[in-house]
Amino acid sequence: MGYLTPTRFAEVYGGSVKPDGTRNDDGVPRYNLDCLIVSPNQQKVLLSQRKIEPNLGQHHLPGGSLWRGERLVAAANRILNYELKLVRPKVLGVAAVMNFPAEQRGDVSVHTVSNVIVVEADQTMENPIPNSHTKSLGWYTFNNIPENTIAEHLQFLGYAAKFVEKGQLIPVLPIIEK
Repeated sequence: MGYLTPTRFAEVYGGSVKPDGTRNDDGVPRYNLDCLIVSPNQQKVLLSQRKIEPNLGQHHLPGGSLWRGERLVAAANRILNYELKLVRPKVLGVAAVMNFPAEQRGDVSVHTVSNVIVVEADQTMENPIPNSHTKSLGWYTFNNIPENTIAEHLQFLGYAAKFVEKGQLIPVLPIIEK
C-alpha cells in the first residue's frame, strides 16, 4: 500500500488540490487509530521504529488510518495484522484522543485526529516480527521510552506512565459501535 498523492488524498478525505499539485487544507481531518500495546501487567509498551517516511527512524505507537465505515475494533484488527501479524488482538478500550492540526506528511500539511486504543499483549507477542515498513520493534518500560519517539506519542506515553507508576491500570473508555 503506497502513500496517497495530494490528489488522491483530496478525493478520499475531502478538500482540493492547488494548480501546483499540492493539497489545500480545506478538507476534513484524517482519522487515525494508534495502538498502545501493553504487557499483561501494563509495565511495558511495544513501540515500532519507522523505516519509511513520514517520521523515518522515529519510534511510535503502531497505527494507521481508519477507512470510511470501518469500526475501531475492525481497524485495530486490520492494522495490527498488517504491522505485527496479530490476529484478534485484545482491545481494552479508548485511552485518549490525539489531535495533530498541522502534521507534515511529506510536502503536505494534514490535520490528523487519532484515537489511542489500549491493546493487551499475549504470549504470542513476546518476539514480534517487523513488517517491511518497520526498522525494529521493541518492548520498553514507561520510564525508558526512546528519545526519538514521535513527540505526540511521547506526550501520551508520559500521561500513561503516571498511572503505571502508581500501580494503576491505564484508564480506558469502552468502544461503543453499532
